[in-house]
Amino acid sequence: MEEFLVLMSYSWRTRWAIYLGVVSSIALLAVGYWQLVDFTMRGALAPLGEVLRKVLWDRYEWAALANFGGWLWLAFECYSKDRKRLLGL
Repeated sequence: MEEFLVLMSYSWRTRWAIYLGVVSSIALLAVGYWQLVDFTMRGALAPLGEVLRKVLWDRYEWAALANFGGWLWLAFECYSKDRKRLLGL
């Protein structure tokens, strides 16, 4: 645990990757909510509006999860490189 904390204090790339992953995932979910909050359909397709909103929200959730996973992978790669560079392991 101590090694992890020391590396995190020196590895600015890892910290930025985690930070950008969290911020961009939250931003992606916020944009998805903003776009779908007033989503309505009229006429004969009105009953499909709620179903389509649910499907689109699931897509936004998966996109945010994939986005965070990519940034987390990048953070792990940066952590591994900095571990080799700083500790010589």
